[in-house]
Formats: sequence, structure tokens, C-alpha cells
Amino acid sequence: MLRRIKTLLIREPSLVDEKEKEHLENTLQNYHSLQTVYQLRFKLQNIWARSTASQNELVDALCEWCKQAEATGIEVLKQFVSQLKTYVPA
Repeated sequence: MLRRIKTLLIREPSLVDEKEKEHLENTLQNYHSLQTVYQLRFKLQNIWARSTASQNELVDALCEWCKQAEATGIEVLKQFVSQLKTYVPA
């Protein structure tokens, strides 16, 4: 069961069938922190996908994402942000 959820969390949404989507949505509704991490994942992917953005725009968007992630209070996100900040110029 846990393995199935992990697979659904990392799978490209377009590859998830309706039954799996429903299962994932139910799980996310029951686990607020997991839902938050899942949503922030897509926000970060959208930042990476901005092919027409300038470097400054990307860095600004990434910094804003980091603030949002840290504000959640979720420890794993705080750790991830710490890691990301080592790649962003001061």
C-alpha cells in the first residue's frame, strides 16, 4: 500500500489512471503535510520549466519557492531548501 502511494506521488500525473488519481487524492486529503509537499513539488517543476525566463527571474522564483517551503514548517522541506540554497548565488 505504501509503495503504491510512493509510486503515485512521483509518477507523472498524465500517466495516472482515474482510479489511481482518486486514491491519491484521498490520501492527500488525509495527510496535510504530504499534500503540501506534493503541491510544492509541482510549483518547483514549473519554475524549472520556465524556458523563457531570465536567470534573475528564475533565481527570484526559486527564492520565493524556498520561502514558501520553509514557511510550511515541514522539516524535510527545510532540509531540501538548505540544500538548494547551496546552488543559488547569494
